[in-house]
Amino acid sequence: MSIMEILLRKHEYAEQVRQINCTSGYFHRFYELTAETQTHQEAWQRLEEERNELGLDDKYTSYNSFRKAKKMYMDVKFV
Repeated sequence: MSIMEILLRKHEYAEQVRQINCTSGYFHRFYELTAETQTHQEAWQRLEEERNELGLDDKYTSYNSFRKAKKMYMDVKFV
């Protein structure tokens, strides 16, 4: 693997982490996943699994806390 390939992989990893680590990126990714899952809870679970695969802690430790945060995010976004 060349140095350019290594740097590109690191850059892609950093982009993924940045996207799902900020609140707006997290919910953007969540809505992308809703197209691939049957329920919002499944999309949330997959997103938390993605975060774990990237070495990030859970952003929301329960579906209920996620739902509350999503409501607050949507209230602010569409005010």
